[in-house]
Parts: sequence; structure tokens; C-alpha cells
Amino acid sequence: MELISTLNKYLNFIYEYYSEYNKEKVVTGTVEYFDGTNITLNLENNPKLNVSDIVSIDKKDLVVDHYRDGKYHFKTIDDIDLTPGSRVEVVINNSLLFLIENLIENIKTLDKSKIEVINKIYSNEKIDLSNNELENKNVIERFTKSQNDFIKKAKHLIDESESGFLIVEGPGGTGKTECIAEICNNYLTTNKKILVSGTTNISIDNILNKIESDSILRIGNEISITDDSLKKYSIKNKTKNKDLKSVIRDSKIIASTLDSIHIHLKKQKFDVAIIDEASMSEISKILIPYSVTDKLIICGDRNQLSGFIETKLLERLSNNFTSKEIDLITKSGFKVFSEYFENYNSTVYLNENFRNPKKIFDFINKNFYENRMVNLVESKTNYTRAKKFGEIINSDELVWIFPNQTSFEEDNRGIFNPVKTELNGRNSYMNIGNAILILMKLREAIKKYDKKNIGIITPFNAQANLIKQFIITYPEYILGEKYIDEKTRIKNAYSILSSVKINTINKFQGQETELLIFDLTSNASFVFSDFKKLNVVLGRAKNQIIMIGMPPNFPIFSSLFEYSKTYGDIDYADHSLSFLTKSDELEEFEKFSKLIKTIRPNNFELEKELVKSLLIEYSKQFRNITQKDSEKLIKEVIREYFSAEVINENNFDEVDMLISAKINEYNFKKNGGSLLNYM
Repeated sequence: MELISTLNKYLNFIYEYYSEYNKEKVVTGTVEYFDGTNITLNLENNPKLNVSDIVSIDKKDLVVDHYRDGKYHFKTIDDIDLTPGSRVEVVINNSLLFLIENLIENIKTLDKSKIEVINKIYSNEKIDLSNNELENKNVIERFTKSQNDFIKKAKHLIDESESGFLIVEGPGGTGKTECIAEICNNYLTTNKKILVSGTTNISIDNILNKIESDSILRIGNEISITDDSLKKYSIKNKTKNKDLKSVIRDSKIIASTLDSIHIHLKKQKFDVAIIDEASMSEISKILIPYSVTDKLIICGDRNQLSGFIETKLLERLSNNFTSKEIDLITKSGFKVFSEYFENYNSTVYLNENFRNPKKIFDFINKNFYENRMVNLVESKTNYTRAKKFGEIINSDELVWIFPNQTSFEEDNRGIFNPVKTELNGRNSYMNIGNAILILMKLREAIKKYDKKNIGIITPFNAQANLIKQFIITYPEYILGEKYIDEKTRIKNAYSILSSVKINTINKFQGQETELLIFDLTSNASFVFSDFKKLNVVLGRAKNQIIMIGMPPNFPIFSSLFEYSKTYGDIDYADHSLSFLTKSDELEEFEKFSKLIKTIRPNNFELEKELVKSLLIEYSKQFRNITQKDSEKLIKEVIREYFSAEVINENNFDEVDMLISAKINEYNFKKNGGSLLNYM
């Protein structure tokens, strides 16, 4: 069975499926400015667009650059001719449908030889490849043997081969990022052009952080760039004195998420494309960079989570596709490539771990990697077992809090039971008791760790939203300090939520953190039947993991639970199930319990919460402006700011000043220019 024809059928099917719920929108606008690259449009009814959204005029694509003074500013993607003052119809594409369209169009751009290669790989038929047997020379001392193997084979592919693949199997913490950066650094002074791509923004930004050159272009908007130091490479900053086409032409290293390649780079040709975190991507997305190069380096890990198809869509597929077709399109693309190229000496296995402390590493290595890995981390903890609840943050590398039937539950019967809720039309779960324990531990952790080195993972969006909602409502209970006014409260909440990583398992993949708190929320079997989830969780921690909740009823979780009670040859079972608690800790639990019950968790959006909080602040300071007008004004300022910058604790005061200035201007105009009642 051919993959490409089946994939085409599948993509067209899901396009029709999602079209039932998502429609494109057409609005009329006036061209205010056009210079061939930059376009300013005044759109009727002021539709809400996000930075990097794609719109089209006469089937020519534009990308939203920013929003200012009620007008949208765009960058051209396709060649287009517009006249200032003219009226145009703007098609606002649904982002999901647009991405599916891109995948369909991308497959059309693949030439016959590439289609034949991909079909053969998926059919396990032989293809012609160059010899990758290399002499053991030019060893880079700061890299390990397997890393040197990766770098040498990559250089051989780039310099000596006309086409081909290199597959890099690298579990988390094995130095893939450093190797990719080294490969890129080798070609900065040559005429080679390299595409660095990945499923997530953070994966490509981690690589760029290790490359220093003016010849880098980071595709994407300011908000998508996860490190402020990399914004100098953004489209916005690179096109201040040059048009985008010239910047793309002159850049040696171009970095982009997989989804953005076909939008901005479909007419480019690269000497090699590198995909990081490829195990997270379905095959249709892996094929995107293959359309702009003949040489592909694919990095991933078979034991990490791959893409998934939602249940309702899977049910529809089963009525329209054979079981073989469904198996073909849902199979992990990275796994197929990795298994296939093992027979061609075109696979490298990175087996040295530089991230996880020994105790966590040993469990991962034994249960997921057949003891093939080697740990090169000097552990930072002193291996003391926590006998008391308050000792946990400063104790062992792996701690499991089993809260049921403990002192915390005596006056809160059932507080550690999961609660079913609905979020965005889907079932989700919360666990109030677990959330309280997380918040209590977060309060302690902030005193020991930089906030950016703390991560909280839960399987459910509802639980993540509950935790975020508590933080933005009661930041003083996390930071342990009272705020002097509402503005300080908002700023404190923002400083936590813009630093501490709080997310679901899938969204945390590819990241790392010193302290990781993993909240199981529920121990239901359906949640943890894919054991790769546990591997993703454990592999994120550089120093310590705190597990919270009842172990799911699977042998691997039982093993981890027992393992968390033991260090070396000493069994600490007496202190594993219930940590000793002090009266003030029980009082603190009660305090958090009363507060968290006042929260109504919803689909948490930081921007909306910021608007809500600032309305409270300014309603006390300004009395000459209605609630409706003040809300509109604040939304406009934040909308403008979010379109250009990411709001964080460092520039929060700037946003505050902008809002104050806008309200002052409003009051000034409302009073006919009088300075009376200005403040």
C-alpha cells in the first residue's frame, strides 16, 4: 500500500471533517499603506486576528505582523500589487484548515523521485543510498563517541552525498541540541544553507541559543520566540532595512517550526534540513522540510510520545478507511524511518545522558531503554529521605507523595478524589487536594529554585487551569508576601505564570527543568495506558521529581512507587506512604482549601486574566470612564502590546504606563481638552 496516495486521501478527508466546524471569513478593508513588502489595512468591524495568522487577498497570502491604532499591519508572503486607498476583500483563513491545506499543497510539490523513496521506505523496499562508513578521524574532544558519530555522518551527508537521510535516535538529555548547533556552526562560513526545524518553538530556540552568527533568520513572530535574546533574528527585526526575500536569500541558517516552512520557505532550496523532536510529528509534517531539500536529518526518540488523533475523528476514519490505511497514517513516522535506516548504517544512537540524576536515570534506563544508556551526571542531591512533609523539597531525587488517608484528609474527606468536568466540549479532570499540595510545594520551591527552573505537569488541562487560576488570583500565597495594591498583585502573578512551566504531558515534551512536580490527578487506567507518558515525565527532571497521587494500576507504576521508597540497599518504607505533618502545615492546607474553592476554573488564557485584573485596578483610580469603555481601552492596549512583545515581569510596567496614558488621553478628550479631572 502506497503511503503518499493514502496520506492525500486522509488529509483531504480531515479537511472536510474540520470544515464542518470551521469556516473562513471574508471582511472588507481599505489599503492604508503598501510598499511591496509591508501592508497596512483598515478592516471593517475590527476582526480579532493573532500575530502570524494568515489572510489572503486575491489568493495571495499575507501574514499578520502586528496591530496598532485599530489597524493591522501585514507582511507579504506572495507577490502582490495593491494601491493605497483601494478597497479589498480579505479572506481570514481558519488556522487549522490553513495548516491542513498547507500539508496537502506540500505533498503536491514533492517530485516523483521523492514520492517513490517515501513509498519504498514505508513498504520496506530497498533504496539506493551512499555509503556512510567513515574513518575514525577529526574527533572533537568535547563530544562523546556517539555524538562525534552524529556530527561526522551529518557532515558526510551534507558534503559528499547528492541526497539521503540520517536518522538520529536520541533520548532526552543526550546532547542532540549541542550536536545540531555544532553542525550548523561548521557551515557558517561556507555557501551552504541549512534549515533547522522542529515541532515546537522551544526545540529550535534551544539550538539557536548555541549558534552565534548574524546570518540567522528565525521564522515566526516575536511571541513565538521563547528566548528574548533570539528576537534579534526575528522576521520583524531582520526586515527593518531589508525585504523578507532578501533576508531569506542571505541567511545561512533559517529556523522554523514545521508548520511555518511551507508558508514562508516553499520556494527555497536548502543543502540540508534538520528536524528536531521529530517523534512528536506525524509523517505529513516530516515531509514538509523534505520538499525543500534532498538531504534530511531526522532526530527523535521512539520512546517519546508521537502525535495523536482525537477520538471523534478516529471514529469517522474507521467508517471511511480500511484498518491497514488507518495503521499506515497513524504509525509514528520517526519510528518507521528509524527502523528502516538501521539496516543502512544511516542511524546514530546517542546513548550518553547529561540531564537526569542517577536514581531517576537508572529507572528510565532499565524500563525504557534496555540499559543501553550511560549516565554522565554528577547528582546534586544528598540522598536524604524526607520523613516530614516540609523536608521534601530538600530531599531525594525521587519523592512520591501518597496523600490519601493522610492527616490532610482527616477534615477534608474525599478532597483527593478526581472530579470530572468539561473543558472545550471535552471531558477533563481536576483534583483539588492534589492542586493544594502542588501550590504548597511551589511556595517552598520558589525559595530554592529560580522560577524558570520549576515545572508542573498534569495529564489534564482542567487541573493545569485550576493551578494557574489560583496563582493569578492569590499570588501572595505563593510568594509569601502581601501586595500593596492591585497592580502589584497582577505583576506578581504574572512573574510566576510567565516563568514557572505549568502544562500537560504532551506540551511539556522536549523541555527540561531542575524541579519537576508531577500531579497524576487521577489514577484511571485510560490516562496512563501509554507508558511513554511516564518516560516523558521522568526525562524532564535535572534534579528532583515529586510525584503526587495514587499510582495507576500498572506494573511499571507499581515498580516506580516501590523504587521511590528505596535508596541503595536501605528500605525507607515506613516513611513512604505518609509524611509527618506539622500543625502549621495542616493549617496552611486548610487555608489553601478555602481559597481554591472560591475559584471557578475555565479555559485559562493569560491575556484575558490580565484584562480582568487591570479592570479591577483602574476602576478604583479612574471614575470618568465607563466599565465598557475602560474594558475596550485596556483590551486595545494589551492587544497592541501582545502583537509586538511578550508581556513579562520585566516590561509589565511599560504596559501599565501605556494604559495610564490612554486613559488620561480619553479623559482629556471627554472633558473637551480640560485638564480638570485628568486623574
